[in-house]
Amino acid sequence: PACRSLDCVSVFAHTVADSWQVLSLLSGVDPQDAYSRRIEALPPLVRKVRFGIPAPLEFLGDVQAEQAFAAARAALGKHAEFEFVDIPFDPFVEVARLLYEGPWVAERWLAVGDFFADQGHHMDPAVREVIAQAEGKTALDAFEAMHRLESAKRMTEATFEKIDILLVPTSPTIHTRATIATAPIPRNSDFGYYTNFVNLLGLCALALPGPFRRDALPAGLTLI
Repeated sequence: PACRSLDCVSVFAHTVADSWQVLSLLSGVDPQDAYSRRIEALPPLVRKVRFGIPAPLEFLGDVQAEQAFAAARAALGKHAEFEFVDIPFDPFVEVARLLYEGPWVAERWLAVGDFFADQGHHMDPAVREVIAQAEGKTALDAFEAMHRLESAKRMTEATFEKIDILLVPTSPTIHTRATIATAPIPRNSDFGYYTNFVNLLGLCALALPGPFRRDALPAGLTLI
């Protein structure tokens, strides 16, 4: 059934320990995956769960989205086993920009191969425009961005020394299809404000339903 109250948040609060145990069992390397890496198994959780909250929070002027996230945080705050830590978020935003503005867009060109050159006119225009940004990217651009990313990974490690989970809105706002059509790339980037850095930093994110907005539209939480 649809979660139309804070019940989903309460259920989540009682499953953290089980989830922690499952994650500790899943931590391991897959020899058949070239990008797999060994992750240190998580120890038993014997203290409060520390949630990092972005500072500042950004909702692009969407008051109802802001209120929905505040309600979710307040519900979690009722549980004595949780505590909250403000985390500077600007460094994560800078990493997120690398996803589509940096040289990693060339990897998308590589993935589609000759199709982009031969059949690009059949592609969604916004997707084609994003991939086309790879043209002109150089090895120098790639290495510069890689160095920036490695520095950001050290920042991330330091951040997660202070917290267990980064708690963010799944999206800072909701756009209609008509709004997206006026500026597809910037408006889609809005949706990824709190998550576009996740893959680049080697993190993992889980989106969950949160309290509904006052206009009955959905709002979600993402655990990183």
